[in-house]
Amino acid sequence: AFAEFEKNAGFKIKDDLLSALGNEIAVAGSLKTLGSAGFFGPPPAPKPSPSPGDTKSDQEQKGSDVFPMLLFAVKDRDAARRLLPHVLDGLGMGEANMIAQVEKHDDAEIVNYAGMFAYAFVGNFLIISEAATVRRAVNAWTNRQTLASNTPFRNFTRWQSRQTLGQIYVSPALMDSYREQLKKQAPKMDTALRDLLMSLSPAPQAISYSLSNEGFGQMHEVHLPKDLVIAMVANTSATMSAFKEGSPETNEMIAISLLRMVGNAEASYRATSGNANYGSLEELINQHLIQKEMLGDEFLKKYGYRLGVVVAGDDFQATATPIEYGKTGNRSFFVDKSGVVRGDDHGGGPATVADKPVLQP
Repeated sequence: AFAEFEKNAGFKIKDDLLSALGNEIAVAGSLKTLGSAGFFGPPPAPKPSPSPGDTKSDQEQKGSDVFPMLLFAVKDRDAARRLLPHVLDGLGMGEANMIAQVEKHDDAEIVNYAGMFAYAFVGNFLIISEAATVRRAVNAWTNRQTLASNTPFRNFTRWQSRQTLGQIYVSPALMDSYREQLKKQAPKMDTALRDLLMSLSPAPQAISYSLSNEGFGQMHEVHLPKDLVIAMVANTSATMSAFKEGSPETNEMIAISLLRMVGNAEASYRATSGNANYGSLEELINQHLIQKEMLGDEFLKKYGYRLGVVVAGDDFQATATPIEYGKTGNRSFFVDKSGVVRGDDHGGGPATVADKPVLQP
């Protein structure tokens, strides 16, 4: 793969590209942008791309919500600037160079590839991201609003060694986000737990990590705010309490899983003994596609939902409604031959195909 890249790019990675770059690489962004890029598991559905009717601020907001920044230290800016178009050739994206446009921002130049992505040289670093994010970084540099000039960053990383090999910094905004989540869950919490959380320090603090080597081998060290640890434990405890057996939240999850099971059983029945038709619950049980106990009155009563299935030849509809609205469940659910479980709060009434799909449990 590297040989193919070098052939297409027309330069050697080790001799040409790496010699132009420094020994520092960084990824920067909010927790939201890093999550959107898949750093913390599968990324969520992307937000819509900027449309022609959006204002510039709208477009920049949409961009900044999605893309993190990659930063590379640069030793030879001229060499790096000369090689970057050829990097795209090596990646098989050389045609993108035809749409590249240069934007002047004070002393910096941004090379913008029609808004899809962009790069700029800022100080001794090469920044790569989408155009709006790069512009924001350049403007921050011009206005001296950098991380190095950020007071919380300096205060919360003061403990770190000068021989740092790697570093992670999470701003105090994380603590603020936990505080907001806990406020929303406070009414459902145990009184003692709620009182404990309300006693936590209101001043948000940062998380900082350092990898260093001062001659005695590598050392990993992380500093976590005590109040953040307590808040995380409390948040987990509150969530688990909300999903205890018999709660509406747990019952709803069981009902969703039950309808998915019915949908899968119907699809299997139609593809086998159903001869292109769907089957009744009794027929599904007889074909051992569903356990009888899962549809028994005792099971359904335990989890507070009433199940209904209507079959009409090559179509079926299954619904799950709370037996006692507000106590055993709030939402009603629906599934048909599409296999998509839908649901919403209907005050105890049945859900329909018009409802929105529910999230995967």
